[in-house]
Amino acid sequence: MDYFRSASTTTITANKNDTIIFYTVTGNLSEIKKKINTTNANSVIDMKNGYTILHYAVGLENTDIIKYILDCGGDTKIKTKQGKDSYELANEKNRVFIHSYYITKKEDENYKLRSANDELKYKVKTLEDKIEYGNKSSDGFNLKINKLTEENTTLKRKVDECAKRINKLEKDLDESTTAFTNLLKKQRKN
Repeated sequence: MDYFRSASTTTITANKNDTIIFYTVTGNLSEIKKKINTTNANSVIDMKNGYTILHYAVGLENTDIIKYILDCGGDTKIKTKQGKDSYELANEKNRVFIHSYYITKKEDENYKLRSANDELKYKVKTLEDKIEYGNKSSDGFNLKINKLTEENTTLKRKVDECAKRINKLEKDLDESTTAFTNLLKKQRKN
């Protein structure tokens, strides 16, 4: 860990990441926030020893920077040239911090997923209720349609019976008219 405390940008590296590594080593979180985001949290590497900015933050025990880098997607499993990852470089306190961070993050994700799941369950229940209401309404409409169809059939039957009666009455009327006309003709002849 003494390597971290005595580091300066000239002894750490001689590449374009000097400034960001310098801000990490000096604990300048506000400047790190300007330079590091979710797209580059793991790409700033000291080429001399393979340290990422997370390795430096862990080695220097700066929990604010560690948290920020982890929030940006910093990978604790990246190994240095000596084959050590962030956990191996961290003291016990920071190991606990990193584990606690991941547990909290997983709990937050779990809470969000449960909330989303509850919301989806509510939407599913609402849709099921609407479908059930629609089916009941549909069943009610089907019953009404069936009743109206039966009434229509009955009325058609009555119309047919009425038409038959009308035909019979018209025949009877024609026969009666013919009989009456014939009777009148006979009476005129007499």
